[in-house]
Amino acid sequence: MIDNNSIDIIDITETWGTPDIFDCEMEIPGFKLYRKDRSVVNDKKGGGVALYIKNSLNSVECDLLNAESCESFGVELLLINLILLLWEFVTVVQMLMVMK
Repeated sequence: MIDNNSIDIIDITETWGTPDIFDCEMEIPGFKLYRKDRSVVNDKKGGGVALYIKNSLNSVECDLLNAESCESFGVELLLINLILLLWEFVTVVQMLMVMK
């Protein structure tokens, strides 16, 4: 499905990830994985978020948008003359564009 549809960004909620599940077990070939498990935030089951960014896109985790108290994190996409900030927050991806 990914190969046939030219997908660049994949957002997944309710990953049910835990610290004993390694990134390599959740990886999708050709994509960089960013994740935050609910168990890192509290001891409840379920939850968790993951964002996959195609390796050909220049992306880095953005500490400015990371929250310790909830399942959220930020990723910065560095594009030509544009910085795109993706903020993964439980079930919604918020996008904020900032011109260079």
